[in-house]
Amino acid sequence: MVLHDAGERPVRLRVLSASVEAAVAAVSGDVGEGWRVVALRLVGGRTVKSGGGDRWTATREFAVKLYREG
Repeated sequence: MVLHDAGERPVRLRVLSASVEAAVAAVSGDVGEGWRVVALRLVGGRTVKSGGGDRWTATREFAVKLYREG
């Protein structure tokens, strides 16, 4: 996941990132066409000032284990 914000401080971006992390963590079970999420975890992320001026970028990486029922 990659999010961007243009603000003096990354306050909004941190709140939004936390909301997205919670939404992704809630994904479970059947995701269609016989595939099921069996494990999901946040493996890394960072929030950094990017580009010029007041621009921030937040990245989060997730490991997802899927199983296809068959």
